[in-house]
Amino acid sequence: MQTHRIAYDFLVLSSGIEYMEEAIPGFAEAQGAITVGFRAFEQQAVWRALEAHPGGDIMLSVPPVPYRCPIAAYARAALIAQWMDRRAMPGKVILLDQNPAIPIGGPTIQAAFRDLYPRRLEHHQGVKIIRIDAKKKLIETDRRVLTYGTPSMVPPMRAAPLLSPRAWANVGWQ
Repeated sequence: MQTHRIAYDFLVLSSGIEYMEEAIPGFAEAQGAITVGFRAFEQQAVWRALEAHPGGDIMLSVPPVPYRCPIAAYARAALIAQWMDRRAMPGKVILLDQNPAIPIGGPTIQAAFRDLYPRRLEHHQGVKIIRIDAKKKLIETDRRVLTYGTPSMVPPMRAAPLLSPRAWANVGWQ
């Protein structure tokens, strides 16, 4: 294998993300029953889950910062609320936000939620997700236990292993 060296002033590596499934008890066991949608091709699974939505509330979550694309979870909540409105579906979107404040565009997002979807979208900020029970369709938070019809939960994220200290130690870099 031939190698080449390239000089640079700054090196930026984009490793992608890795879900920290262990951060929410029950999340790893619920794979297949809970869609995420933050990595390539996962959006298709979210769409299939919505198309098969049996009714009831659609549960979404926002992971604690830092995470990929901070606006995405809020945009998804609004799009799903609009989708439910257009179909006159019963239920609402419940957005469990693990952050005390919206990290980007907070006033605009809050105004959109309030003005466009006042009865369709519930946004709960500063919520800690304690555990998920996919068999019973329950999400326990530090405030209450919620039931859902369809979940799309986003666990906390970290950089993919390319940027982990262990990966760099294997090649002799510190």
